[in-house]
Amino acid sequence: MTMELTDTTGMPAPAAAQLAAVRTELEQQRRFRVEQLEEAEVDAAEALAAADDARLQVIRSLFITTEAALREINVALARLDHGTYGTCEHCHQPIPIERLEVLPTSRSCTPCQARADIARVRRGGHSRRPVAGPASRAASAPSQ
Repeated sequence: MTMELTDTTGMPAPAAAQLAAVRTELEQQRRFRVEQLEEAEVDAAEALAAADDARLQVIRSLFITTEAALREINVALARLDHGTYGTCEHCHQPIPIERLEVLPTSRSCTPCQARADIARVRRGGHSRRPVAGPASRAASAPSQ
């Protein structure tokens, strides 16, 4: 990751220059993910034409992961637009700059994220909900 945020000890939220760096990084990540989705769609069409089920499964997994990452990037950009970026969605305290440097799409501070992860494990849940990829969309498309 190329984003460099500076220490903001005592500051309630990232400074404007830091937010600009975050936006640049997130927009770069979004472009990369959109390109990945476009490539996955082409690869899926080729795999479907070749009846290559194993390749199609790999492409579907990549598609699902990429869609989830793109969703998180878009949510982070929306938080930047609304002035809520860098604030924990649970406790409403600032998310440490060090955490945002590592995970710029983070919605939670580390303690709140740990509590959410523990609660999810106790419920037997997973970290992400499955999302339909190109193969499942084609299969579930309404017939005309």
